[in-house]
Amino acid sequence: MWFSFMQMTRSKKIVTVLIFIFLFPLSLVLVPAYLYFYGSKYDKDGFDKNGYDENGFNKDGWNTQNIHQDTQTIYDPEGFSISGWNSEKINKATNTLFDTKGFNIDGFNAEGYDKEGFNLQGYNAGGYDRAGFNTEGYDINGFDNKGYDKEGYNKAGWNNENVNKTTGTKYSQDGFDVYGFNQGGYDRNGFNRDGFDTNGYNKKGYDKNGFNTLGYDKEGFNHSGFNKNGESRASIKAAKEEKKRREKEEKAKRDAEFNKKHKTSALKAKIGWGIKDVAMLEKQISSATSDASRGVYERSLNKKQAELTAWNAELMSLN
Repeated sequence: MWFSFMQMTRSKKIVTVLIFIFLFPLSLVLVPAYLYFYGSKYDKDGFDKNGYDENGFNKDGWNTQNIHQDTQTIYDPEGFSISGWNSEKINKATNTLFDTKGFNIDGFNAEGYDKEGFNLQGYNAGGYDRAGFNTEGYDINGFDNKGYDKEGYNKAGWNNENVNKTTGTKYSQDGFDVYGFNQGGYDRNGFNRDGFDTNGYNKKGYDKNGFNTLGYDKEGFNHSGFNKNGESRASIKAAKEEKKRREKEEKAKRDAEFNKKHKTSALKAKIGWGIKDVAMLEKQISSATSDASRGVYERSLNKKQAELTAWNAELMSLN
């Protein structure tokens, strides 16, 4: 390369030196910048951001398929898998059948229970499964998954035939059946199945006919149809209808007055503009320079005068 440089002419040497002087400092900036933005994806130890080298193995020698780079099997050179167990189910950390937490390769301790306290059959030390039932199908309180004990009674003390466990009858010790009614047919609040008390009134204080203890219904009328003021239902109804009729009539009257006022104003405005149009047309007729143009203006005048006559007649009818 140096020989080639010496063979160059003086002018070429100058150009080459100038190019080198210009590009060398620039390369000191561009090369580090390129490496910063587009550099290697591996760190100084040869591992990428996920911890694997260019061959796909991590620092412990395992790849994502749990294959060890030294043996190309699922076991390392010592015979242990990535999870720390060998083919004899020996743990690498303890050199026993159990890991540092006391569990074997299958997840059970020396007593045969897993981390949640259940054995291989799915029962804990107390004899209950993960749902809380023992081998006979009862929970710790003695009830099955339907809520009944061995004798067939639920937690409230009733069996499928609605017999009470304590009394052996269809009524509990306080005298009420499974639905909450006593032998007389009344609940604990004193109401029967239809919702009425012993006096025949419901929770709102009305009997089956809709009258309260004072003899008035929800609208305030007694059996004879009169309210406390002595007014009959029929008279009040008639008064309400008469009121509605008057209100409707008054509204119609107000609407008519409004429409009349609005129409009167509109007609007066049209008549005012019509008078102006007539005066303008009359001037155009008097100043017309030909019979043809005069005829056009006269026809327009006749039409406008007819409209004025009609508008005035309509305005007179409104007044």
